[in-house]
Order: sequence, then structure tokens, then C-alpha cells
Amino acid sequence: MDFFLVITTLTSLQSKYGKILTVWLGKTHMIFILDPVLTYDALVKQGAYFSNRVKHSTIGLTTSGWRTLSTSEGPWTIALRKNIMTHMLGPARLKAFKPLRDRAYEGIVNDVKSVAAAAEDGVAQVNCRSVAYGRVARFALVLTFGVELEDNLV
Repeated sequence: MDFFLVITTLTSLQSKYGKILTVWLGKTHMIFILDPVLTYDALVKQGAYFSNRVKHSTIGLTTSGWRTLSTSEGPWTIALRKNIMTHMLGPARLKAFKPLRDRAYEGIVNDVKSVAAAAEDGVAQVNCRSVAYGRVARFALVLTFGVELEDNLV
């Protein structure tokens, strides 16, 4: 997957749908803001509004006689997010990860191409989840532990 291709596609959709696009992937959605002024306004000026999380559900899960309540924001989650943002996702670190991201993108594209090439009639149904999970796992292992695994081990 070429990042430039994604940006080009989103930019071409901007004239038809506007500067804010919502792309639904199943039940979840991603919001793309294609205007730098709107992006600055949303993330800097109104960052507190967009940083709010959904309140946890009052409906608990019952498993083996125990009632479990979960929340998306706790002290551990807040500390983890803060550490990830300051140490892992700083501009210098992101720049250093570019070769790894490029290899992960190339791996996903190659996996999809191999599935498509194996199709007899030229039409292939690609399970994106199974293709992406292995590549994301490899990427996470390299980021976390510095270990690169071969394709057949993941």
C-alpha cells in the first residue's frame, strides 16, 4: 500500500465530499481532515474536546460467576498512552521507523498480490485481517524488541 496513493485518493475525494471525510471500516470509522487549517483547529485549539473518551459502559460482563466492568481510561492506560506519545511516536522516532513502515507496506502488498496471483479466474477474495495481522505483529516485534522474524515464523 503506497501512502502517496492513499493521500492522492483522499485528495481527489475532497472536491466531491468536502474537507472532512469519514471512512467506515465495518463498525468502526476513521475521520480524515484534509485541510491544514481545520486540522490545526481540531487538534490544537479544540484538542480537549477531541481527547475525551467514551464513558465506560454500565453493563458488565458476567463470566464464571464474576462480574467484570471495564473502562477505556484508567491510570495505567493514561500512563501507557503518555509514554507511547512521548517516546515511541515523537517526530525523530517516526522518521527512524520509515524503513520499517515501508517494509511492512511492501509485505502487505506482496501478500495481497500472491493471493490474487493464486486465483484461477483472476478474481480473489482477500482476507485483509489475516494478511495484515502477521505484518502488524512483525512490525510491533521490531519496534518493541528489535527482533525481525522471517515470514514463515509469524
